[in-house]
Amino acid sequence: MRCRRITRLRTLYRELRAETREGAAPQGALDSLRGEYEEERDAFDGCVRELEALDAAFISHDPVTLHLLGELGTGLRVVLCWTVGEKKVAYFHPLGLEDAPRQPLDPSLPAPLPRAALPAPSLRPDA
Repeated sequence: MRCRRITRLRTLYRELRAETREGAAPQGALDSLRGEYEEERDAFDGCVRELEALDAAFISHDPVTLHLLGELGTGLRVVLCWTVGEKKVAYFHPLGLEDAPRQPLDPSLPAPLPRAALPAPSLRPDA
């Protein structure tokens, strides 16, 4: 996954930068790693922009967590929550309480509707 690669590259870059300062690593190796990191970061930023265009809010990169406005089968509007490794959206936060612990979706209820089907406000801070 791109986030893990970015985190690994950032760690390697910091280690190599320290070695370069100590004279143990050539500057060319540092420049190459920096370039690789910046390419990955730019690609990742593009993915985040695509998600934000869909009104998803990118919450964290470690672990990758997304929030998306939705509505439960009961009609209650919520913030759906997905974290990398989960096969489907299975958790939510009450709307306005996004920092509260996630709650599991009730599998006996109809599947939640994504924001695209709702006239709901955006989660994005600039909206």
